[in-house]
Amino acid sequence: MVTPQLYDQDTDEQNRRRRTRDGAPQLSRYNAKMRHPSRRQLLPKPSPIQRTRGVLGMAWRGSAGWILPLVVLVASLVGLYVIAGDRLRGSDDGAPLPTGADAVASVATAGPSALLVQLDEGGAAVAFTLLALDGDAGGTVVFVPASTMVEIPGFGLDELRRAVELGGVQLASLSLANLLSLDFAHVTVLNAADWRATTRALGTLSVANPARLDRVADDGRVEVLWPQGPIDLTSDEIAGFLAVRAIEETDLERMVRHQAFWTAYLTARSGILGTADDPTADVDAFLDEAAVRAEALDYRILPVETVGGPDELYGVDTAGLTDLLAVIAPTDGTDPSSRVRVQVLNGVGTPGLAEPVTARLLPTGAVVQLTGNALEFDHDVTQIVYYRDEHIESALRIRDELGVGEVVKQRDPIDVVDITVVVGRDLAELVTE
Repeated sequence: MVTPQLYDQDTDEQNRRRRTRDGAPQLSRYNAKMRHPSRRQLLPKPSPIQRTRGVLGMAWRGSAGWILPLVVLVASLVGLYVIAGDRLRGSDDGAPLPTGADAVASVATAGPSALLVQLDEGGAAVAFTLLALDGDAGGTVVFVPASTMVEIPGFGLDELRRAVELGGVQLASLSLANLLSLDFAHVTVLNAADWRATTRALGTLSVANPARLDRVADDGRVEVLWPQGPIDLTSDEIAGFLAVRAIEETDLERMVRHQAFWTAYLTARSGILGTADDPTADVDAFLDEAAVRAEALDYRILPVETVGGPDELYGVDTAGLTDLLAVIAPTDGTDPSSRVRVQVLNGVGTPGLAEPVTARLLPTGAVVQLTGNALEFDHDVTQIVYYRDEHIESALRIRDELGVGEVVKQRDPIDVVDITVVVGRDLAELVTE
């Protein structure tokens, strides 16, 4: 993956007719190295489990209505031993990040971060923009395609935009926080009215539009909304400029337009500021601080790769994500790729436990990769199950963060996850108080 750049100033016709050899729309130039297609590893045949979406459902559902079940491996608890109650780089000097024997990484403390979610007129999510400030005077702006496949706690692997439909912006932010091991200082919704209020003081905003933005009118003719090159946007036009998709434009290509907008917006905002306040105070203060750092910000797109299916879907490029986390979520020396992989199973039958349990796991630096239901709903005590000795410290840390439960070891290791948390009544009562 490389740092996303704006389009070269090609002609409108060149931008509209960019294709791959098979005639499908080609991804923008900065994504030329993406692999196609992504193939998700199949899991071994699991033991029978209950599959109730109202409790902890697991499904991969595309916008066209097709469903691909995600197979969840539920390990038997027989024989458990009770133990206790772009230009991304690894480091500033270019050296590889050190790796640790244990899989737990700490949540980043280098600087605050904010997630801005843009909704269209119907309330659907069209854009996710992450701003992460570092401990110095810089930061990173990360654009996340709305059709990126992520683990949505309680619902399984699905498009990030679907998290907003299933549980609102809060569930979407938790899904991203789980993926990135970040604790967002601010999560903000931006609709057309919000954009008007946020940008009104700036007057007309000058943006270097990277490609012509057009659409097919009702009479079948192509209507140019904004030409390629320098354009002036009023506060009433900004939401539409960011939300609309040009003819045959991919979600990734739209991110390039977002880069052009945010570069112009933060630069213009810096011109009307005096001094910025504490960026953790509120989102306005955070954006003020980001504007002060406008010239030092690095713009990136979440590393993704195309996946097969009838819709435009993207899977996270794990290697690229590791490099990105080294920049936006630096840890205490632990390799970001060694984050412990956790499976959360509902062992009591109470609906909606995946979301609060995942939130409690975030401070450990673990990533929840699977959620589902245990074989039985009769677990009084939460069990934190690990499979290899190198993960015992991770399991103990998770137990300490949860505040309840017992750590146990299973004889037979599995490759899908490092630790399984079987939620018992003790934890269920704690997170639903």
